[in-house]
Amino acid sequence: MARTLMEKSGLDTTISHLPDQFHQGIDQASQSSPLPAEAQYALRKATDEVFAPDAIREEVHARIVERISEENMREVMGFLDTELGRKLVSLEEAAASPAASQKALQQVNTLRRQYRENNPERLQLVDDYIGTTRANKFTTDFVVNMQTALTAGMLQALSPEQAPPVEEIREQVEQNRFQIKGQVGQMVSAQFLYGYRDASNQELREYLEFLDSSEGRIYGRKLAEILDETMTRRSRTFGEEFGGYLQEADAEADEAEPESGSQEG
Repeated sequence: MARTLMEKSGLDTTISHLPDQFHQGIDQASQSSPLPAEAQYALRKATDEVFAPDAIREEVHARIVERISEENMREVMGFLDTELGRKLVSLEEAAASPAASQKALQQVNTLRRQYRENNPERLQLVDDYIGTTRANKFTTDFVVNMQTALTAGMLQALSPEQAPPVEEIREQVEQNRFQIKGQVGQMVSAQFLYGYRDASNQELREYLEFLDSSEGRIYGRKLAEILDETMTRRSRTFGEEFGGYLQEADAEADEAEPESGSQEG
């Protein structure tokens, strides 16, 4: 039943996009702090290993089975199986990809202006949704985890002897939580304004009523909490995996150098 809940809630789709989100973060970070090809290779390999969707699904599934009763799962799926539930999850899945996130950020000012002039209730409904689901908190936690993992990996690449422990890096990232939260707030608002643009106000009101119910809180908060805990645990191992792949890449590069030298001779 937990696997059915993951599928119907859109959690499976969210998890499937995680590697792409991390790869996007690597690309952006590499632009500001260029890394050797071996380091970029190791970062991507570690990302694909630590944040492999199938592995995350298994861990999330185990946590759901442990934390959520089958009765509660049935109550949540009672809503997800309705026409409204299926429509809203479909909209959320469509907005979950990195490409859709970029479109949301590009269009957010236009959407806000349109809603402010023609449908001001929509802005309030989106704010209520964010507050009810605690989306800002969970997304901020996710960004902190991602930044911690990527920073640990890059410091390991640039200076393996001097790289601090992952927990020390996490503490430094946490010092920027307030700033991160502000940026996340803009991003989350953009995603929801963009993602629910094909839903009516009435549909969003009904959705909010569900999210404010006991079963809705399981759907809107508990699943996000479980995913966040899973990502936190995995981000802590990212640096270790990265170090192994970096050594592997360096060894392959060393082996290739004599071959290229002999070819030149």
